[in-house]
Parts: sequence; C-alpha cells; structure tokens
Amino acid sequence: MTFDDFQLVRPCIGERVSGDIAVTKPLASGLMAAIVDVSGHGPEAYELAIRLEQEILNWPNDNLTGLMRRLHETAHASRGAAVGLAALHDNGTLRYVGAGNTRIQKFGGQPWKGLSRDGVIGSRLPTLREESTERADGDVITLFPVGLSERISAREYPRLELETPPMIAHNLIKLFGKSYDDSSCIVIKCRA
Repeated sequence: MTFDDFQLVRPCIGERVSGDIAVTKPLASGLMAAIVDVSGHGPEAYELAIRLEQEILNWPNDNLTGLMRRLHETAHASRGAAVGLAALHDNGTLRYVGAGNTRIQKFGGQPWKGLSRDGVIGSRLPTLREESTERADGDVITLFPVGLSERISAREYPRLELETPPMIAHNLIKLFGKSYDDSSCIVIKCRA
C-alpha cells in the first residue's frame, strides 16, 4: 500500500504565521499523520506549534497515545493545543487518537469519522482512547482542526474522491476554512 499525502496550512487572515501545523512522516509499516491547532494564533502560537512539530518528527515509533502524552508534557504551562494523530499501516488499518477540536474523516467505500476527546494538550489531558478502522485502495483520509467547518461531506464536496491530494487540500481550505482562524488540513489518498 502506498500513500499520496499533502499538507496545507493557512494563517488566520491578518497574520503572517500560523499556530496550526500539519505533519506526515513515514513509518516502518506505513505513514503517521499529525494535525495540531495551538490555542489562539500569531507568533506565540507559532512558537509552540514548532516545538510540538519537532517532538512529532523525533518520535521513534507509532505509539500514538505515548506521543500524545509526550506532546502534553512539552506543552505544559503553555496556551495549549488540540492534537489529532493517525497511523496508516500497510496491512489496511487506520488508527487514530485525538484531543480537543481535531477531526479525522475517511471518504471512500466505508466512510468513517474518528472521535477526539474533550481536552487541551498542555493543560487538561483527556482520557485517551485510540480508535481504529479498516481502509482500502482509493480511500481518502482527511485530518483537520476546528479552523475548517465540520460540514465536510461527499454531498458538500462531490469531487473529493476524484481529485489529487493537493487539489483536495486547497479546496478544503477555500471552501470550508474559517477566515477568522488559522486553517490547516492533511489529505491522504490510499493506493494499492
């Protein structure tokens, strides 16, 4: 299984930097994806986002709950963040754990939405619950924080499964991004 992925981050209108980050990195048996939305926006949010991005990039394995706890420690006594972490494995599984206002959604044969727990990384770590589902060739997986509207659906965006990840990401931000907040997303297309 291969994965075509694309990440896009747009700062809040009027800001030069974003408190959102979108990260993908290869795993021994697949791909890890992380979406982070630091509370607020602007330079201070950006600084925390960069620290959290480094923790994600340096994390040595696919232990999502362990990484979430590490991010909580890194963000301790800060403005905090919402975080969504996903692992896509070559064997066809998709695992997800989220805290705060982050979302994961799978489009394709068996649509699926993962659940993020209420909480703020760095302030109030929720009880973490990893979810999993199966995925197949042609599925499109999107991760995004609250800066995008929750109404993303095949009905609202009927061409989603037909387009490339960069086209999907740009259209998600254009169609569903909120102008008063940072907007970001990760789009992953699964291929056999």
